[in-house]
Amino acid sequence: MYPPPPTWLDKLFTLIEKYLVGTDQIHPDLMVRQRVILLFLISIIGSLILAVFGTAALNQDNLLLGYFDLTIAFLLLLNLLDVRFRKDYHFNILVGLTLAALLFSVLYIHGGFKQSGHVFYLTFPLIASFAIGSFRGALAALLMLLPIIFLLITNVEHPFISSYPVGFEVRFLVAYVLITIMAYLFEHAKEKIRLEIILSNQSLEAAVEQRTTDLRELTIQLQQRIGQYELAKTEIEISESKFQNIMELSVVGILTLSPKGVINEANKRICELADKSRDALVGSSFEVFPFTRESVETDPFMPEDIKVGERVIKEREIIGGDGKLIHVEVRVAKMPDSSFQVAFTDISHRKRVESALKDSEERFRTLHNASFGGIAIHDMGVILDCNQGLCDLTGFKREELIGSDGLELIAPHWRTEVREKIRSGYDKPYEVEGLRKDGSSYPLSVMGKNIPYRKKNRRVTEFRDLSEQKTAEVEKLKLEEQLFQSRKMESVGQLAGGVAHDFNNMLSVIIGHVELALIKNKSQQPIGPDLEKIKLAAERSAEVTGQLLAFARKQSIDPQPIDLNVAVTSMVSMLKRLVGEDISLKWTPSELLWKVRIDKTQLDQILINLCANARDAITGAGEIEVRTSNATMDEVAVLDEHTKILEDFVKLSVRDSGIGIEERNQETIFEPFYTTKEVGAGTGLGLATVYGSVKQNAGYITVESELGKGSLFSIYFPRYQGEVAEQSEANQTIAAIGGNETILLVEDEPAILSMCKELLTMLGYRVLAYESPIRAREELTKHQHHIDLLLTDVVMPEMNGYNLAVQIKEQLPHVRTLYISGYTKSLPGTERENLSDQELVQKPFTQVELAMAIRKVLDKEVGARGVE
Repeated sequence: MYPPPPTWLDKLFTLIEKYLVGTDQIHPDLMVRQRVILLFLISIIGSLILAVFGTAALNQDNLLLGYFDLTIAFLLLLNLLDVRFRKDYHFNILVGLTLAALLFSVLYIHGGFKQSGHVFYLTFPLIASFAIGSFRGALAALLMLLPIIFLLITNVEHPFISSYPVGFEVRFLVAYVLITIMAYLFEHAKEKIRLEIILSNQSLEAAVEQRTTDLRELTIQLQQRIGQYELAKTEIEISESKFQNIMELSVVGILTLSPKGVINEANKRICELADKSRDALVGSSFEVFPFTRESVETDPFMPEDIKVGERVIKEREIIGGDGKLIHVEVRVAKMPDSSFQVAFTDISHRKRVESALKDSEERFRTLHNASFGGIAIHDMGVILDCNQGLCDLTGFKREELIGSDGLELIAPHWRTEVREKIRSGYDKPYEVEGLRKDGSSYPLSVMGKNIPYRKKNRRVTEFRDLSEQKTAEVEKLKLEEQLFQSRKMESVGQLAGGVAHDFNNMLSVIIGHVELALIKNKSQQPIGPDLEKIKLAAERSAEVTGQLLAFARKQSIDPQPIDLNVAVTSMVSMLKRLVGEDISLKWTPSELLWKVRIDKTQLDQILINLCANARDAITGAGEIEVRTSNATMDEVAVLDEHTKILEDFVKLSVRDSGIGIEERNQETIFEPFYTTKEVGAGTGLGLATVYGSVKQNAGYITVESELGKGSLFSIYFPRYQGEVAEQSEANQTIAAIGGNETILLVEDEPAILSMCKELLTMLGYRVLAYESPIRAREELTKHQHHIDLLLTDVVMPEMNGYNLAVQIKEQLPHVRTLYISGYTKSLPGTERENLSDQELVQKPFTQVELAMAIRKVLDKEVGARGVE
């Protein structure tokens, strides 16, 4: 139903409200709005009436009443204006009610126009109850009884105060109270009804609001449900699209079967595998699918036998296009609606890989067992698998090795190092000592590497027996020694002329002075000067012999701190004879030269090879210059970029004016057997020998050469900064180094035996001298408690000195040994190596050298090394 249209009175009231409010928005409270309208009407109507009455009162010269009416009318209009601007409705209603109360009181007291003032007085309870409510209106109305009671009690006589009869005033008072009560009850009832209406409206509004809220929530939920439905619908459409795309693009063939086994759906891949169209498959029975009979009969199954949720996996062969067999894995699952999903995966490649892997494993096992070395796969040292080669190498059976500790195949003193290499994952070859089942040891090369084995990280280790390799290395060293020896013998051949010349000169000196000494001895003349010259000539001959032996490696290498200037000076005369008379040899020593530590014979060998090489490079006359100088670490650092140089060096250079070396040959001249000479003119070992000796002494060698301008070889030896032992005085008296111990002397050369016996007797020793080592050993039992030193030659016909010393040591452990020899090369290799650690005096020797060597051996502390 629609509300009735507004009447003219409603429209009038609406206009009054808009005027008072000043905007189109009216007060939400209807009671306030009604009271404001009442205020407006009373104020307007009252103002008009008061204006008329006030004007009439002024015309009757009733100035007080006239001005009062006009003042009240003005205040009522002013109150209406305040309502419009301040909009404080309650205040303005109270002001309007107060003005009305004041006006009605004055009219009652004065009597009003023609004694009608009491009539307006009776309207006040109704106006007050409506304007400010039943309770407060009743109170205001009761306050208005004061003027009535005042006139009733006092009965004042005044021109302005009207006089009413007492009966009238009483009746008026009763009427006024009854009107007040009626106004109160009426307004109170109206307020109660209004409150009930408000509460009812509030309850209704709350119910409507709740229903509205519920409806709004339902609307939102419905919209959400609609949105979810639309989203789900879209997702389903997308999912179906994806599923169809996956079905079509999948490398897996997919079939959907009805509960009776009829094909309902088939994707593109299954059509390719079966070599059939989709139309040919859809609607046909799964039983007619092109499986090979053999694969079905081997492992049969029927889809209808599968339970819901159960999955069956089978392997089948499909007869594809051109009769090609395709290996597939068939997965069948039964859905809750009793339909079936069947997936076909082409496993042909996997089958080929499995077959290849099987073949590979067979080949691996064959190669594994056929390997020339031993191979073991182990975990934390425990052998998991091994090949036959390891069994052959160690002597264990395969079942004995598997499960055993692999470290038991290694010598005990190597196991800690091997365990650490396994822990750190070391993967480079290294050498250890292996153990066989019989307890024998052998040189072993081991190389391990971490690999995946049976889905875990394991370590595979290769074992190789190095026995043959070590033997080959020894043979190689012997061959190299022989090859280098041939180069030295070549040098000896080159020196032969000069050596022969030196020996002839020395022999001439010796023979001449011997003859002079014999003549002078007969005539009682002093022969001391002749003997000194004979001694000097013999020492010079011994020096030449020592040099020859060094070149031929008849002496062991013994690096000593030396002065290169002194060492080179001693070789100058021999080098001059080596290069010949047509070539000038210039020797330029440097002052304040630092010391080096090198074997003197190696240095001589280097000089001879370099000078011989320089001589061969010179055609006709020429010059060779040998020079020494100091070199700082910065100068040597450029020669080795990979090593940090932390020391100074001494430089030895040999420059020649020969034909020079081509640049392309300069990198290969130090290689063994490299030579630019004609066949038969050289071995190609000269510069290789020099290079090996330099490197053996931690040095560097460089070559600078240009065709037609000669060559410059520069050698850098590390500077020696240790202390240099002082040399013994050459003229030290023999008596000062004698003794009184017993010496067993064994020498197969009678002249040397006699000389040594006489010398030792002169020094105070008790000497037991024998030419035969066999006889010396037999006579030993007679003097075994009195022998302090065995002084024996090394090379003798019946027994060598080393074996003699060993046999005597078995009987007399306290006896010390000193060897004398000029040649030890003929001894067996093992005995020669053992002899290298013993005390040895080289022939020829002086009396002082022999006496000092004997004293040194006898005075050394117990426990020092010897043949003990």
